[in-house]
Parts: sequence; C-alpha cells; structure tokens
Amino acid sequence: MAEATSLDTMAQMNQAFRNIVNMLHGVRDGLVRDANNYEQQEQASQQILSS
Repeated sequence: MAEATSLDTMAQMNQAFRNIVNMLHGVRDGLVRDANNYEQQEQASQQILSS
C-alpha cells in the first residue's frame, strides 16, 4: 500500500514538474517575442531619427 502511494506521489510530482517546465517555456517564448518586437521598433525609430 505504501509503495503504491509513493508511486502515485512521484507521478504527481513528475506532472507538476512538467507543468513548471512547460510554463517556463511559455515565459521564454514570450520574452523572445517581446525582445524581437522591441528590436524591430528600435530599428524603425533609428531609421526615422536618422532620416
């Protein structure tokens, strides 16, 4: 009985860990997208200012 419970707990911890990893991937993707948008706006601003 105790073994089954610990396996269940391990499975839950594993699932929680995967959820965290997926969430971090989402955060990273969002940051990359924001950085790319910022970079494009920065370049556009530089071109406007230098013209």
